Amino acid sequence: MEQAQTIALPAFKSERHKKERIFEIDFLRGFAIFLMILLHGCCVFYDVGPGKMISLPNGAENPENLGNIFKFFLDIFHYIDFGNLWVLEFFFSGMFMFLCGISCSFAKSNYERGIQLAFVSIGLTLVLEIADFCFGTNLHIVMGILHSMSIGILFYALVDHFFPSFWVDYGIGIILAIADMVIAFFVYSTGTDWIFMSDAHLPGDWWKLLFGLARYGDDYFSPINTGAFIFLGATVGKTLYRNKKSVLPADFPTRWAKPILWCGSNSLIVYAFHMPFFYLLILLILMPFGYRLFF
Repeated sequence: MEQAQTIALPAFKSERHKKERIFEIDFLRGFAIFLMILLHGCCVFYDVGPGKMISLPNGAENPENLGNIFKFFLDIFHYIDFGNLWVLEFFFSGMFMFLCGISCSFAKSNYERGIQLAFVSIGLTLVLEIADFCFGTNLHIVMGILHSMSIGILFYALVDHFFPSFWVDYGIGIILAIADMVIAFFVYSTGTDWIFMSDAHLPGDWWKLLFGLARYGDDYFSPINTGAFIFLGATVGKTLYRNKKSVLPADFPTRWAKPILWCGSNSLIVYAFHMPFFYLLILLILMPFGYRLFF
């Protein structure tokens, strides 16, 4: 009598988690997201502060402690976004786009990734426009980081389909970086400030958003600047990570970084929902003090 053999079935894993994750890429992406969340958390206080999205009823006084908290976070936001630490925002946004380029060199279908991201970014724009129409929030994102990344990914997918060499990626990345610097130099050296779309003639001037000659809304990234980071990141992905393996030792400890790694491997979800979470949290905290929505 033959002994029955037991076959162990593998545990089910989603398609996304079947792929081996690369620690340093997920960690750096999660770290960039974490820095972005800190900045945007301060930005929320700027957006919802007294006289903006929320205010106390007429005749009521702003609690002193809450007023100091608003001022503290508002000062941080201004110091980073408009002061000497502006390079910090440039650093973590650039790192995020560069890591996107590395991921593009791993992906099987960048067309699919680019189209999905385009739908998410368009959905974000529509939600904000509906909120502004209904409640007068005055928050607009027309060419934010997700919009420009979707354009960059689709452009990369087209180029990579015909010219998969990392030399082509490197050459296009350098060309886009030079073009971005020339445009920035032209704009600042001529003394012409950025042309805001509210002052431009639509729809004839929409193309200026694509080339960094105009900006509009609360979050703007030039697709040329983003494309440069994506192509240069893809160059590193096809060389340093051509085997799709981490360059760190196999016994490198990773358990300490789990929260950051989770942000890095779920960056789109974190980006899409972190701002609504901040607004909801702050409003829930302030409503008991008598604040009301929209000034």
